[in-house]
Amino acid sequence: MAIEANDLFGSSDSVRSGKPLAYVKTAVFPGPIKLSTGGVLPEVRVAYETYGELSPQKDNAVLIFHALSGDSHVAAHNAEDDPGWWDVLVGPGKYVDTNRYFVRHPLLGQTPFQTEQKAVGFGLSNDFDIKFLKTAGRSQKSEDGSDSTEVEETYGTRRLFTTSHSTAYNFAADSLHWSDINSSFGLQVLPNYLFTVRTRHSVYHKYEEDPNKVRFPELTYWAYDLSKTFNFSGDFNSGLSSQMGKYQKDSWSASLDYRYSFSSTRIGKKVFRDNVSHSTGFSASLHPTPNWSMTYSTRYSYTEGRFASHEFTFDRSLHCWMLNFTWTPSGPAAGWSFTVYVKDLPDIKLNAASTDDAN
Repeated sequence: MAIEANDLFGSSDSVRSGKPLAYVKTAVFPGPIKLSTGGVLPEVRVAYETYGELSPQKDNAVLIFHALSGDSHVAAHNAEDDPGWWDVLVGPGKYVDTNRYFVRHPLLGQTPFQTEQKAVGFGLSNDFDIKFLKTAGRSQKSEDGSDSTEVEETYGTRRLFTTSHSTAYNFAADSLHWSDINSSFGLQVLPNYLFTVRTRHSVYHKYEEDPNKVRFPELTYWAYDLSKTFNFSGDFNSGLSSQMGKYQKDSWSASLDYRYSFSSTRIGKKVFRDNVSHSTGFSASLHPTPNWSMTYSTRYSYTEGRFASHEFTFDRSLHCWMLNFTWTPSGPAAGWSFTVYVKDLPDIKLNAASTDDAN
């Protein structure tokens, strides 16, 4: 069954027969293959199909990746073959011309993660504190009228430094039994502020000749964050009379935050890649009337040297309904959205939205 011309970019899943694919091939990549998240694959099997011929210079190869629900059968190989899911684009004389190109299409995600886990975890954490004696004295009158001082002694504790470490050993793995060593080191800079550095070490040095050999732990990642938020709130005279004959007070709130984050990831034997995020954000909200609320938020990126985003939000209570309008003039999600929904049944709603593709 052929795909009609007006079904451009349409899926052909509905015309698949479900029979075994006649032209599928399999490539096996032996393991163990260590994943960045710490898991291990014993091997990877990839099903794929090829179309066309590879040139002697090997300069006409095209690799096509499928979507989430696709498979290796991107197009039919001949008139007797089952239709593929992109027949309209791949084939002789089509957009991806198999008379000119050697097309390879793999089936991704075929090998699952390791199904058997027999692991034991190890963890260590400790706080380093100092204890001190607090002496408090107070004066009081005795029965004979003379002054006396009563002294009260109590012990206090202040944390100076805290640290924690964790790792695991997987007995079921064929190799790379040890997971990464995740650690954190916290320094109590202020009574209500703890500065923390996070690190990750690995006993497997992936950029050495034998990456499966257990060695002294090597630093693979480290990061730290600095952040502080200031909140303000109050009320103002809205100019509307209340039931008690006085002017009504409506609330307002604002916040100002500062964020700085740094991370460094090993990408080579002696090479690290740094990532820095540095910004300040501001948001303000007020209720000009009992049923209206307005919110404005923005964020300035010192890394980019510009305001990264602005957002205006308006909410209106309509008895049992709620109206929401959000406008984002700039930023990665620039656009607007309008929603009206029932308060008790939020799934019943009217929604309209538009995004700015230029951003």
